[in-house]
Amino acid sequence: MTTNQVMAYIPILVIVFFVIAIIFSRYSYKKIHHTPHRMLQTFPYEFNDPFAYDKNTTGNIFLFLSIVLEIIYCAFFDFTYDSNATMYVIVFGMAFLALFSLVLFFLPYRYSLAHLVISLLTFVFGFLVAILLIFKDSSVISYYGDLYKESGDASQYTEAIISLIITILCSLAMLFALLLVLISKNPFKLDEVTNPDGTVSYERPRVFALATMEWVTIIVNFGTLLSLMILYFVYLS
Repeated sequence: MTTNQVMAYIPILVIVFFVIAIIFSRYSYKKIHHTPHRMLQTFPYEFNDPFAYDKNTTGNIFLFLSIVLEIIYCAFFDFTYDSNATMYVIVFGMAFLALFSLVLFFLPYRYSLAHLVISLLTFVFGFLVAILLIFKDSSVISYYGDLYKESGDASQYTEAIISLIITILCSLAMLFALLLVLISKNPFKLDEVTNPDGTVSYERPRVFALATMEWVTIIVNFGTLLSLMILYFVYLS
């Protein structure tokens, strides 16, 4: 196998390392807080809150490996088969998306302005990458669709369609997360509850809009990476 072919498989390692990171982080969180980590209610940084950080070493090691590998993949991406400006924006946008995603695992919400800025930037880059990939996939499908009609070989055409489906699902997930934030009464705050004795306490909503949006964006990062990998294999075929 050539170096480029080896590099092409890096996204699989990136995704595997991320899944391992989440498994270890969820285990540590439950062990410390005696309650499961719920992505619809809990922020990514809460895996590394002051009570959990030093006990989540394994999870953080795999998280760093995952993000660093993704950035390396983007930095050394082979543009030989597609040097269009759109592809450069997709690849380097994905690198920034990975970096911002990593920050969300360590920047607590008490730094609310910084946290909201990073959260917004992560969403913007995630949505930009997903939308541009849809256009890229569509153009590739159009090209290989014509070749399929001539040669009868549907392999590249099918791979491009799979890439497009993944990207569309990612885009829909992003739109769902954005809609959730827009329709939520307090997307950035805990619910205020008045107790029978008149005192006020705060509870997490069943679906914490901002936390959910961050998790959706982080997962979309890996979904679009998978889509890009498939697209690259279309070019290699």
